[in-house]
Amino acid sequence: MTDIFRYPIKGLAPQSLPFADLEAGRPMAGDRKFALAHRASKYDPADPVWVKRNNFVVVALTPKLATIATQYDDANGTITVTDHDGADHSFDVSKPDDMSRFGSLIENYGGAAQPAPYTLAHVPGGTLADRDTQTLSLHNRASHEAVSASSNIELSRRRWRGNLWCDGLPAWEEFSWIGKDISIGSVRFAVTERIERCAATSANTSTGERDIDMLSHLSTTYGHRDFGVLCKIVSSGRIQPGDQIQVHN
Repeated sequence: MTDIFRYPIKGLAPQSLPFADLEAGRPMAGDRKFALAHRASKYDPADPVWVKRNNFVVVALTPKLATIATQYDDANGTITVTDHDGADHSFDVSKPDDMSRFGSLIENYGGAAQPAPYTLAHVPGGTLADRDTQTLSLHNRASHEAVSASSNIELSRRRWRGNLWCDGLPAWEEFSWIGKDISIGSVRFAVTERIERCAATSANTSTGERDIDMLSHLSTTYGHRDFGVLCKIVSSGRIQPGDQIQVHN
């Protein structure tokens, strides 16, 4: 395994991690911890439970979100956004005024199709990932390079919004792991299903423009709209880049 990423705020940029402590039956800590609920969202702060992705601001409708660099500091609860000029803007998630400013900043980036104002959504102890399945995603660098070559575009891996990346495998090898367990370091995972992609993958993560119809390209070239696989954590432990992957038959 070569890389570990989490996405503290759904729809925004990833954080690269030097390691991750994973707990059986749980998602990756801090991954999709927050999301931006739009004005029409069914998310209720008084009863914070998982709701579907259309209740939140997403890259599929606002592609310029793909360009925003963000960091989340677990220790002090601050979100830092780096704008296109390289300036940093920090926000304390515990302060309503900061969260209002944060929502306004994000709205200004994309000219969002989703109605403002935006509010920061959070489910205590849970996640706001697209699927309420307590999983994380694993991607194969060779599969990414195959899609990049077939599209004649130098694609960024950020398009796929993956948690774990592996290398040294044939393209699409990961699909053969469905229904099997794998180990990364001391942690065991159950590989459950392919990930059917959405229109967010059409957004260029540098320009924020849609430079390919990724769903059509995948379907025409490979006969499916899938990239990456979902994994459930079976045993707890720590993983880090450089850990070997073992497939259990």
